[in-house]
Amino acid sequence: MRNQRKTLKEQAIISVFWTAIERFSVQIMQFVIGLIVARLLSPSDFGLIAMLSIFIALAQSFIDCGFSNALIQKQDRTEVDYSTVFYTNIFLGILLYIILYLSGPLISDFYHEPLLKDLIKVVGINLILCSFFLVQRTKMIAVLNFKVLAIFSLLSILVGGGTGIYMAISGRGVWALVCQTLVSNMVLVICYWSYVRWFPLRMFSVKSFRGLFGFGSKLLLAGMLHTLYSNMYTIVIGKRFTPSDLGFYTRGQSMAYILPSNLTSVMTQSMYPVLCDIQSESERLKSYFLAYARMACFITFPIMFLLIALAEPLIQILLTDKWLPSVFYVQILCFGYMWDPLMRMNANVLSVKGRSDYTMNSEILKKIVSIFILIVSLNFGLKVICISMACYSLVDLLIVGIYTRKVIGISFIDEFRLVFRFLLTSILMCVLITGITLLFDSNFLKIIIGGVSGSIFYILIAYLLRWREFDMIYYFFKKSK
Repeated sequence: MRNQRKTLKEQAIISVFWTAIERFSVQIMQFVIGLIVARLLSPSDFGLIAMLSIFIALAQSFIDCGFSNALIQKQDRTEVDYSTVFYTNIFLGILLYIILYLSGPLISDFYHEPLLKDLIKVVGINLILCSFFLVQRTKMIAVLNFKVLAIFSLLSILVGGGTGIYMAISGRGVWALVCQTLVSNMVLVICYWSYVRWFPLRMFSVKSFRGLFGFGSKLLLAGMLHTLYSNMYTIVIGKRFTPSDLGFYTRGQSMAYILPSNLTSVMTQSMYPVLCDIQSESERLKSYFLAYARMACFITFPIMFLLIALAEPLIQILLTDKWLPSVFYVQILCFGYMWDPLMRMNANVLSVKGRSDYTMNSEILKKIVSIFILIVSLNFGLKVICISMACYSLVDLLIVGIYTRKVIGISFIDEFRLVFRFLLTSILMCVLITGITLLFDSNFLKIIIGGVSGSIFYILIAYLLRWREFDMIYYFFKKSK
């Protein structure tokens, strides 16, 4: 048993490391490419693509139907299961593309943007492309093959990003963004099919479909509700304000969300198969969950407050002055998104324990509250809408924490106490950086001196107080060699 536990721990560490490499290497490249493209294109170009994001995101959630998590969670999955999911994905991908294609004029009329009618016809092709590699990706995740996933993701971003930059330089405008994602997904299709060497059986099992859909359908509804809510603000802003306003908001949102979204992906994607292996061992499950939660907040909180303090000089240097209106959105959304990794890990535990009904119930309750908050803030302007969005994040965590307590006995208060030291230290670091930046006129000096000083402060506090997350990070890198 001791050797088994050691093996599981090593698997968890290696999977976290390579998932982190996948997400952050991809995002660093994507971030750099995004900066280059943003300097070449206008805020309204990004706003137009953002208007379509809700439709694409909902369609992608529906294509998967929660089958990926259902396959990983199932202990005795078979080739028949994989084949059934594959054919379902392909069918839904084609069906949803046809629906979006025919809905182009309606979407265009809704936003009063004629160009959207043509954009959706090309952007929607991504749905078909993604449906062709979901099963292959799931098979690789199930065996913790995150190293190869990292390589595939990085390659797709490099090729797609290069295409986008070339088209932006050539004056193609918003079509540069469209082709960037299209080429990236084409590369992924080639990579997954070349590496996995898996072909579906000529068989579709209704029994398998029902079994997987019984679990996945609840995750599907929860995921679609989450996707709808996540993009609800984009719909409202796109409808009530200009494409440029939406462009400023989405650029600020992307900068604020880059760390928590990827850390969430790293933690949930790597912890899910590991925790599934110990789902029947309550104490070990609780111990692993708390370790993941501490590490997520230890990393997320200081970086988010660092970004809050340095948002203005960063945007001026990286994106130029034309993007300065995005500063406010970066700062306020950083506070809201910093709780996302913790919230998603709570939801992940519900899935691990097979309580997809809890996941669905929590999402329904959260979205009812969020819609109410949005309606109340709607008439007070774009900034108030974003403030309400940030405040809602704590409500989100509180609600999902109620269900987490039911399955593993850990409450919202327990989790907040666990991470409060990271929060307080990060706030003090932010105050220190803000004070330091007031001493300099140069944006470069503000970023370098402020960033280094703040980082040293946080690390020093962590060292003096002997936070064990230092040892865990050291162990991660040691085992990855």
